[in-house]
Amino acid sequence: MKTAAVTARGFFRILCALPALAPLPLFPQTLPGGAEPYTIPQTIFVGDQGRLALPLGSAFAGVEPTVIQGPLLPRSRDLRISRVELEKRGAAAMLLVDFQAYVPGRITLPPIEIASHTFAGLEVTISSILPVERQGMILSAPAEPLAAPGTAALIYGSILGIILLFLALALGSVWGRTGLRSFAERLRRRQVIRAMGRTLKRLRAASSGGDEAILETLSRDFRVFLGMLTGINCRAMVPSEFLALDSLGPGAALQPEALADLFRRCDSLRFSGGGIEREAVFALLEEFKTLAGFLAAAERDKGRLPLSGPRAAGEGGAG
Repeated sequence: MKTAAVTARGFFRILCALPALAPLPLFPQTLPGGAEPYTIPQTIFVGDQGRLALPLGSAFAGVEPTVIQGPLLPRSRDLRISRVELEKRGAAAMLLVDFQAYVPGRITLPPIEIASHTFAGLEVTISSILPVERQGMILSAPAEPLAAPGTAALIYGSILGIILLFLALALGSVWGRTGLRSFAERLRRRQVIRAMGRTLKRLRAASSGGDEAILETLSRDFRVFLGMLTGINCRAMVPSEFLALDSLGPGAALQPEALADLFRRCDSLRFSGGGIEREAVFALLEEFKTLAGFLAAAERDKGRLPLSGPRAAGEGGAG
């Protein structure tokens, strides 16, 4: 019985001594004795990138350099760890933790496992970007609403349009109906000249109907054309009567004498009674076309063709 009691007491003492004999690596490893961690930079604000550096003691002299990135990194709600490195510098070692914090204050990092070692209890202090006073955080006033793109151009364009409208109304009241009638008359003359140009091209391209019919149409249409420009009925005028008109513009081709000679030659060819050569008809068409071109140029240069009227009696000559 005595032997059994001694054996039981010895076994109990061995059980009590087991925790003291257990190897240290079985438990999470805290900060090494005498090590002072520091941050780079010294002051880290919310949202900035920072680094925690922890010098390690001689117990880590034989550790191998190791880097942890990606999914192996520990996670935390208040900060994000982007890289962990166990760096070897000669006989010394150092733990480097790159992070980015999202809240101010003192934040405890999650346990970090690297190279068969666990580091727990590491803390960093994050500063706020807002100054804190007794009344609390002071924020700036709300920013003014931003204008939509193109608003300034729309506003200034509308103002300019209104100003131009008032100027147009003022000029219209000064210019009056006389100016409007003059402008409409210039447009009418230009349309008449363009229409005559198309008629001459059509006659030049005509190949049927006979040369006499072409000359008749040419003489009649050009007399109507001159009557629309001068305001005088020129349809029944003989060549000599064109000498009573005023000049249609600068240049010898627009003088009354040139008009009278052109119609005289046209009527002579038309009523000659003999055969009409096609080349002579085409040459006459080219002269009338040149005359229409001079009239169009005079209209462009002067802005308007002069209103022509009969000359004073006695200035004309017989045709």
